[in-house]
Amino acid sequence: MSKETKIWGTTECLVRWDAVEVHHLKTKAGGYCSIHRHGKVNIFHVVRGEVAVTLFEPDDNVVLTDGQGFEVPTMRWHRFKSITDAEVIEVYLPAPLRADDIERRSEGGMESSDA
Repeated sequence: MSKETKIWGTTECLVRWDAVEVHHLKTKAGGYCSIHRHGKVNIFHVVRGEVAVTLFEPDDNVVLTDGQGFEVPTMRWHRFKSITDAEVIEVYLPAPLRADDIERRSEGGMESSDA
């Protein structure tokens, strides 16, 4: 699809469908993206190298190496920083479905039959 050069390396969109987007990142040691957030789930999977993902509010930092992944929930401020040159698969998904997202105004039932 499209490949973009960034100050921290390159990102190439591999898949862009209605409900999923997949990117292949090649990052340079010491490079980092902006602190940002979005209304979708952001998953990082490190193919090779070492990458730190930082979440803000509350603060949290995870370091990922070969074969490890991490999920950033929706609307969380975050940033990645490449500790070494790295290759990363980045996946964007819609906000997760919740089993408790239903609000009821009445109860279900059965109509009585007069036979």
